[in-house]
Amino acid sequence: MFGWAVTFLLIAIIAGVFGFAGIAGTPTAIAKVLFFLGLAAFLGLLAASRRSRAAPPRAPGPQPGLRSSRGHPT
Repeated sequence: MFGWAVTFLLIAIIAGVFGFAGIAGTPTAIAKVLFFLGLAAFLGLLAASRRSRAAPPRAPGPQPGLRSSRGHPT
């Protein structure tokens, strides 16, 4: 999404350099909308990934693969 925003921003800059000020307004508006949509999606996914990284609760009891104090497998 940020790639599209940069593309439309470059189109707006090129159009502005060549004197097409009226035409440059549309790609600028599209670039702004795509940038803020991409930013909102990034922040939403960042918050969702932070929320899902919590470690699951561990079950009580002996751990699988650990040996007892006598050296025999449990």
